[in-house]
Amino acid sequence: MKKKGREYTDGNISEALLAASEMYDGSLSVEQYKESKLKPSYMTILKRYHSFQAACLAAGVEYRRPNGREMDIDQIANALRKHFLSAGKLLTTTEYKKAELSPHVTTIYKLGISWSEAVELAGFDYNKSKEFGILVRKLSGDTSD
Repeated sequence: MKKKGREYTDGNISEALLAASEMYDGSLSVEQYKESKLKPSYMTILKRYHSFQAACLAAGVEYRRPNGREMDIDQIANALRKHFLSAGKLLTTTEYKKAELSPHVTTIYKLGISWSEAVELAGFDYNKSKEFGILVRKLSGDTSD
């Protein structure tokens, strides 16, 4: 059975990572690669190398982990909201870590915020989202836990 789509070689992936890194002063984060809109997609790279950092290493590109410590709580909430909406569901910490999203979970914890609190700050009801398996927006003025 023939696969749909294009097969990318390690060389194709390395070329794309190098091209993207040149757009961003020689180093590259996951978000920057996604913004570049280059092919192959981030998910294709992840399937091949199992981590974006490993793909960058193989391509000789400096991997740039965004410095979440410079983010304030509102920026973290906005980033998480974007990630959850993109995924279409509440991500567990394991799923979030595996996807190598920013800010890193450790950065969130270092600010004294639990994962459930971070979800709430992003505008979603943690308990209801977890219970129903879909994103449930937190109602404004809802102070229930």
